[in-house]
Amino acid sequence: MFFEVRTKRLTVTERNAYKTVKELWLFEVETYTEAEARVTEFMNKQFKGEDFSIPKIQPSKIQRVEKTEGCDPEDPFYKVKIELLSENDKGKVVKDPFFILVRAESPEAAITVADEVGDEESPSHEVVKTEKTKFTGVVVMEKKPKTAVAKKPAEAAPKKEADKPKEEAKAPAKGKKK
Repeated sequence: MFFEVRTKRLTVTERNAYKTVKELWLFEVETYTEAEARVTEFMNKQFKGEDFSIPKIQPSKIQRVEKTEGCDPEDPFYKVKIELLSENDKGKVVKDPFFILVRAESPEAAITVADEVGDEESPSHEVVKTEKTKFTGVVVMEKKPKTAVAKKPAEAAPKKEADKPKEEAKAPAKGKKK
């Protein structure tokens, strides 16, 4: 699952002036919490010493990320909507939207990649829309392996003296003399 993340960071320019940089990133994570943690980890590694904030995290409609062969890292990202065509029980054509993000040198190159993806996803499809986006980059981080430790239920063992609760001495109530 992909999440769109907006970041704001404060940086110092070559002329020693402060500048706020707003960026849009696409992160492949499963939850909002994981997105926030991964964004923080990424920003701290990528932009050491710069203050940043995360004003917005939202789920994305994008289901897959591709790039054209020989594309330049400076090439823009294009969001392409593909409609996968299928028939329902009554013989009516059903259009299922499928969104991909393509880094390409032109919209035409993005459409070519989208056609190839459409062929993989469904024998009949049509590319409906291609638009240039403001994405700065796509971050796909390796998932940290979860170490599951199976806890065995505690065996019913007789309590030792040390395990028994100790009775505490109660302090006498104030104000009363005996």
